[in-house]
Amino acid sequence: MRKEEDLERLLAFLEKCAEDKDVIRYPYEVCVDCREIATLGQMMRNMHEGHTFVFQDIDHNGVSEWIKCLRWVLEKK
Repeated sequence: MRKEEDLERLLAFLEKCAEDKDVIRYPYEVCVDCREIATLGQMMRNMHEGHTFVFQDIDHNGVSEWIKCLRWVLEKK
């Protein structure tokens, strides 16, 4: 049950990121482990070494794909 709650919280966080960010003007990256968001290029990776990152810009839909996958996983439970 705990893992499902974690997935639901991560999904809610990623959905909020996708909703709030203007990806055309400000591509962004998300540290999945810490649930932090930054504008792409802010060098967040140096502060979160070894963590899982997802980025979203006009050419790459990483955050959107994670949202789809998490929804699918939660629906199958």
